[in-house]
Amino acid sequence: MIKKKQLFKYAMKESVYPHKVQPAKNFVPQWYKDMPRFTGNTTSPQFDPKNLTVKHCVPFLDGLTSGYMVPLQCDIIVNQLSDGPRLSWGDNSRPPLGVRSKEVAPLVPVPIGYSSIDFVWHMPQIISLPKGYSALFTHPLNRLDLPFYSLSAVVDADWALGAGNLPFFMNTTFEGVIPAGTPIVQILPFKRDDWESAIDESLIKENDGYRWQTLTAASGWYKRTMWKKKSYS
Repeated sequence: MIKKKQLFKYAMKESVYPHKVQPAKNFVPQWYKDMPRFTGNTTSPQFDPKNLTVKHCVPFLDGLTSGYMVPLQCDIIVNQLSDGPRLSWGDNSRPPLGVRSKEVAPLVPVPIGYSSIDFVWHMPQIISLPKGYSALFTHPLNRLDLPFYSLSAVVDADWALGAGNLPFFMNTTFEGVIPAGTPIVQILPFKRDDWESAIDESLIKENDGYRWQTLTAASGWYKRTMWKKKSYS
């Protein structure tokens, strides 16, 4: 049976922007591509199956490739001044970001190593999801290499959700250019359901059975047995 695909729709208020919302799979970072599959400069796990690197971890890759990415619309020049990072760009008629008053969110903790200036991304995208769906807007998953940190929000997006702002913090040590096309926000659609929690002791026995299977497999048990392929296009 062919699985029905849900439709992620988006539009741009400013058609001149060259960088559109794209599937997250288009933004796999170079450091992940360059990562070896095995430790110790080996090319196979023939001597020790424990020498697998995180490149064998399917959940980690799913984090990088699930959902959609909002790319930066233009180059951002970052200079570190005495009062904090200064961010500048070429076309002031379409500012890619702004600064909001600290009074808007006075008690939001600032990550260590980041400026307390409240920057916000200006996102011109309009998105719409199927009825009953919401979207998690968050910092690109597993992308701690980026010199900024975008905050997270969950939005009920089964309507024409207009362009908005998303706060972010800027690293205090980075100077240089953040190139256009850099992913700044990851969008993860999900179906809204009502949930409740419950203790279920039978899970312990079930988990023990799966644990034995994973221990007897050299590698790849999760991908072969439990993993479901995700599709975002």
